[in-house]
Amino acid sequence: MGKKYEYHKQNDYPGERVAEQKRISDREDITNKRSNTKSLIIVGLLVILIAGVTWGYMASSQESDELNSNDEVLFTADTMRPGIVKVSPANNELNVETQDAVTVRFSEQMDASTINKYTFTVVQRTTPENGPTSPDYRSRQIEGIVTYNDLGLIATFTPKEKFTPNQEYGNVFTVSITTAVKDLAGNSLSQDYVWSFTTGSNPFNTGTTTSQTA
Repeated sequence: MGKKYEYHKQNDYPGERVAEQKRISDREDITNKRSNTKSLIIVGLLVILIAGVTWGYMASSQESDELNSNDEVLFTADTMRPGIVKVSPANNELNVETQDAVTVRFSEQMDASTINKYTFTVVQRTTPENGPTSPDYRSRQIEGIVTYNDLGLIATFTPKEKFTPNQEYGNVFTVSITTAVKDLAGNSLSQDYVWSFTTGSNPFNTGTTTSQTA
């Protein structure tokens, strides 16, 4: 049990004034201890949430010497990796309009600052029969603007110029979303998400296209 305090009315007696001042000082000590306890709880929460643990604690509120209330609080850290649920154009889609944008829909809210021209790229490339290490392999990165709509969970790549096919690079375009893309909890994709589409009815100056999904 804590200390018991008796109220002393201020008067001309120095002894009673000292008792009153000590009573105020002791109350301030209790307030400071409560504040320090709350700070320790917050720090503990941050450490455990980073570790990815579900846990609980009992927090008590004490205005004087008696226990007035108890609150049980549970916390769960988000450790689930985000995924990609839909892309447009679709993987290996043909006859894609050259002015179309590329869109990616995620499975959850993402950190918009991680979705940019370095983590969401489109490359126009040939894919020779001997693979991308072949001497006649050609590629160039398409310039564009990357945006993210948190309401629809959709990232969009809008090319600055149309997806125009040509004899040097062909008409196959490969899109990559890297593992640097993260959700609001800091979880990244499990691996790069890569797919291809073709402008026109058939690839030209290419062999088979390569693609993979996370």
